[in-house]
Amino acid sequence: MRPVSRSAQPKVRGEHVVHQEHGPAHLSHPVVSSNTRIPESPFANVERRPRKGRSEKNLSRRATDTVIDHPRRKSRGSSAHLEVSDRANQHSKNRHIGVCRRFASLTLDRSLWHVIQLHRHQHLTNTALACIGRLRPRELRLTYCRGDNIGEEGLRCLFQGCGTGLRKLSFIGCTKGPFDRDIPLLLAADYCPNLSHVNASYTQAVRDQTVMALAKSAFHLISVKLNGAQQISNAAIQQLVHYHKDTLQRLELFGCFRLNSDIFKLLGSCQELRALAFGHLHHLSSDGLLELVGKGEVGIAQMLRRLPRLRVLDLCGLSAVGDMTMEALAQSCPHLEDLDVSCTSVTQNGLLHLAQVPATCLRCLRISHCREITKDVLEKLIKACPKQVAFMFSLFISD
Repeated sequence: MRPVSRSAQPKVRGEHVVHQEHGPAHLSHPVVSSNTRIPESPFANVERRPRKGRSEKNLSRRATDTVIDHPRRKSRGSSAHLEVSDRANQHSKNRHIGVCRRFASLTLDRSLWHVIQLHRHQHLTNTALACIGRLRPRELRLTYCRGDNIGEEGLRCLFQGCGTGLRKLSFIGCTKGPFDRDIPLLLAADYCPNLSHVNASYTQAVRDQTVMALAKSAFHLISVKLNGAQQISNAAIQQLVHYHKDTLQRLELFGCFRLNSDIFKLLGSCQELRALAFGHLHHLSSDGLLELVGKGEVGIAQMLRRLPRLRVLDLCGLSAVGDMTMEALAQSCPHLEDLDVSCTSVTQNGLLHLAQVPATCLRCLRISHCREITKDVLEKLIKACPKQVAFMFSLFISD
């Protein structure tokens, strides 16, 4: 038998073949080196046909399990588009992160919570009130809110949290629950001694005890508005003036029907008073004033002569107010800026007093429904006032 040369022996492509020559009893088998790369078979791309008894579905499933899909090569245009899109998304994400950080810093900045206003809130809770108290605002406004879901404990947490930092409190027109009583103002008097401005207008629950508690606890009240408080009497105003006559600058008692003319003597001692409102006090316009002096408006004139710093005065609806009041204002209140004498007994003679003693600071004059006022008097008053004055009047002007 002719021996076969080593070069003619069959080799496995790409393999190093090593034959064992220990005798004919041992069969030769190839050993593949681990460092040798096996090239792709030329039959790898040949279409496979399913054998008999094996469906194409199973074959495709098997091919899916074994074949690794390589990503397709992207074109230059699509790559640039994706890069721009990624940058845009990252820019938008960075903006959102910046907004969130800014919002967080704003919520944690206590200087932005100095004034807190709750207007027409219908679902206040004790937890919300406690959170507001922890923010320690300097000014708190509760206007026309409902207190169906809160209790006295929630209000206590509110004013305890505010403490000595609260300076201004507005409690206007709130109803239901503890808002129907004077509990909020009493708690404010207990825990907030630094209150300087209190507005409890149109709160029916305000009583004499409420005003007295505020007057005794507060160190220096500057502004007190009790418009529409129909339960307070002269006793409450007496305590208010007794404790704060040196600091009180604004007092509004519009529609407090139980007050009588005795308060004129009390308010005459408030030398710092700059704004005073007595609108629609029926007892002052009829029986109360006549019981005091018996001579009409002498009591009002005497009070005004003691208030040289008065700037705003509302005497709307007081029929006892007449020309004597206007004379007292012209002589004793040189800083008067806003005057309302609508529905009073003021005539053209009263306006002449303002024209003869020029009201240098007067800016607004309301004289609606005042009879016996002529156009000539209005023209003289306009010329006498160095500043532009806004006149508000109805059609009761005689020729």
